[in-house]
Amino acid sequence: SFFWPTGLTYLRLAPGSAIAAMEARMEAYEEELREEQYATQFDVRLERLSDIRLVGGYDAPGTLPQVRAFGAIAVFILLLACINFMNLATARGAQRAKEVGVRKSLGARRGQVAGQFLGEALLMSGLALVLAIGLAQAALPWFNGVAAKELTLGYGTLGFWAALVGSVALTGLLAGSYPALVLSRFQPAAVLKGTVSSGQAGARLRQGLVVFQFTVSVALLIATAVAWQQLTFMREANLGFDDEQVVMLQGTGLEGTWGEDGTPSRYPILKDRLETLPMVQAVAETGTVPGVSDGGSYTTEVRGTPIGRDGTPVDFVDEDYFDLLGIESIAGRTFGEAYAADVGGMETVTYDDNDFVTVRHVDRGFVVNESFARELIGAPAAGEELTEDQLEEALGIPLRFYVTENDIVYNDYRGTVVGVVPDVHGASLRRAIRPRAYQLDRTPNDTYFLLSRVLVKLQPGPADAALAAIEDVWKTVAPERPFAPEFLDERVEALYRSEARMSEVIGVFALLAVVVACLGLFGLASYTAERRRKEIGVRKVLGASVPGLVVLLAKDFLLLVALASLLAAPLAWWAMRGWLADFAYRIDRGPGLFIAAISLALVVALATVAGQSCRAARLDPIKSLRHE
Repeated sequence: SFFWPTGLTYLRLAPGSAIAAMEARMEAYEEELREEQYATQFDVRLERLSDIRLVGGYDAPGTLPQVRAFGAIAVFILLLACINFMNLATARGAQRAKEVGVRKSLGARRGQVAGQFLGEALLMSGLALVLAIGLAQAALPWFNGVAAKELTLGYGTLGFWAALVGSVALTGLLAGSYPALVLSRFQPAAVLKGTVSSGQAGARLRQGLVVFQFTVSVALLIATAVAWQQLTFMREANLGFDDEQVVMLQGTGLEGTWGEDGTPSRYPILKDRLETLPMVQAVAETGTVPGVSDGGSYTTEVRGTPIGRDGTPVDFVDEDYFDLLGIESIAGRTFGEAYAADVGGMETVTYDDNDFVTVRHVDRGFVVNESFARELIGAPAAGEELTEDQLEEALGIPLRFYVTENDIVYNDYRGTVVGVVPDVHGASLRRAIRPRAYQLDRTPNDTYFLLSRVLVKLQPGPADAALAAIEDVWKTVAPERPFAPEFLDERVEALYRSEARMSEVIGVFALLAVVVACLGLFGLASYTAERRRKEIGVRKVLGASVPGLVVLLAKDFLLLVALASLLAAPLAWWAMRGWLADFAYRIDRGPGLFIAAISLALVVALATVAGQSCRAARLDPIKSLRHE
């Protein structure tokens, strides 16, 4: 059956084979074997094994989007550093004007002067490489811990060094090109007369670069804040069940088989023995991991009529499942020892042209969630709270869940609704809660359909002794099966581990971007204060106060940072809207996060500029006026 693939198929293609041609042949083969209505539902495709890690595969998304995001952020941070170099080099260009004038008057060509400045930038970039390798090596253990990787620096590979040399060359040329072009065009006569200045055009360019720097920095700060708040929301969200102190054990192999050579299920023995332990509160089993997986999806009929949507997830549980997880019925009842009839009966169905035999399970009891109950009674999908009388209208409605292909039914469960429970998050918060059903994971022969997990609810207190006692019981009941306990709350939290890691790394990148931007702002503030030293002295002689002078020197930079923040806010809003779209349940991006990030940027910028401004404003005006 193409509907129920229990494993992945691996093919080693012959050398030179074209994947597209192979996929076309597989599509044709599928259409030949399957009826048209089924063949058109699925696409057969091949995935390169070497691509699954990054691109993603059958059962997991790839990490390529994260790699691209980190790469883009790294490029932006490097660009911020290049902007700092350009800003400071061109700002101090007037101080090197005489050097350029003397060299040109002695016969130096413009290309030679530009080459000198480019060489200085390349030398600076090369020295930075040495420091960068040391910092990267020192930070690698931390990064591996955050990213859960075992990355190493490839000192022994040619590609590693080629990439570094290329990065140094590109960075040096990018950072040094504009200063080289500007400074090399100074005319010797004008320079030696002292009539060269940086000009309004250069000042506007520096201002524009500062705005760009802080736009990137503030956008990263906002993105970090949004991601962190979304992760906090997911960690603290009410999933609809109690996952504290719940240990999960692998139940596969304990189901038992029926027939002539059938074996009894070992789960009842395991459950009875675990329940005798004083540190165990309750034991149940399920076919899925609560809060992690919805379970298999089945074609659904209501009162004999197929529903007009995709199939329904159906979970196989036992009588104690709802009590263990603290899920109470809101209409009717859940399963229990007093309702053995919920197991129903069994019938066999044979086919004239096929040896396959279908086992049909009839007269079973189903528990449905509130979303499914709304569908069954035709109530609004969301928003309006249903009364108990409305929910009870769903009780007794006939349901059928099955899987079929080419007129063969592979699983067939028929029965009626006996109870309704609240909606719980069966899977990640990335996905909306789906209409869902539950049925007993047991046949009339006392074997089990899909005993995937055994849930053990522990009493409050340390878990080490309880796990040791549970392992002793496990080894007596299933000695050939591995004992691999997991805590349910940790498994649920692991769903969002990749986002948590990404948020932490982006947070560090955002901090680094702010530091780099502030270093440039610090340098420009220092240079501006130095150039306006005589002006500050005159203003102080005429009665200007230190706070007034600090405001005078700092306001222009703060206006630039404020402008950058206004530009960053919509950019960050647009970017995070796309990221949050992957979550069915997400935070509301109110103005608070944006205001907090912008305020932080303004405070950091003010602290950066105010120090230099205050230092300049407090200088003795006599010394300032004497200064050459």
